[in-house]
Amino acid sequence: MEESTKQGAAKSKVNGTSQDCPLKKSWFSVTIVHDHEGTEKVVEGLTVNCHVPDLGPTAGVTSSGSPHVRFDDLDPGGTGDVLSTSHSDEVWEVVTDIS
Repeated sequence: MEESTKQGAAKSKVNGTSQDCPLKKSWFSVTIVHDHEGTEKVVEGLTVNCHVPDLGPTAGVTSSGSPHVRFDDLDPGGTGDVLSTSHSDEVWEVVTDIS
C-alpha cells in the first residue's frame, strides 16, 4: 500500500511553476462612542485626524449612521495613529479593542 501511495503522490505533483497570489488588502478603523451611564451613543460629526502610512495625513468624520472612521485598501501589517480630533474642548478617553 505504501508503494501505491508514493506513486499516486508522484503523479499529482505540480510541475514546479508558481503563480503570484494577490496580497489581501487591510484596513485601519477608529470607533468613537460616548459612554453615558452605561449606554454607548454615537458621536456625530467628529473629525478624526489620522496618520496612516499608506495614505499619510488623512481625516475621517463620524456620522449618525456609523461611529466608525475607516480607511480601506491598505497594505497588511501597517499601523496608524490618531493625531487629533475636532472637539478640542472635550476630553476623550482612549479604549482599545482589537479583534
